[in-house]
Amino acid sequence: MISKFRSAGMYPDIMAPVFSQHGGSVSTDTKLTMATVSDTIYYTTDGTDPRLPGGAVNPGVKIATFGGGGPVPVTYISSGNPWKYL
Repeated sequence: MISKFRSAGMYPDIMAPVFSQHGGSVSTDTKLTMATVSDTIYYTTDGTDPRLPGGAVNPGVKIATFGGGGPVPVTYISSGNPWKYL
């Protein structure tokens, strides 16, 4: 189905980042990491979508870039910081 959605222009060609923990509860000392096959991850820490309607980048996003050659997990939010994701 994803390939059908992509061919119809209804699903992006980019892959979503992978989080160090896939859902569930985490303790306050858990480090959050994200990895992707892309060279850039656009993310927010306030629950808003990093994309605007129509697909443009939200001007309030945070950007993590990787220098090519494959991403290395990076800690974005340290212990004690509140966070959530959809």
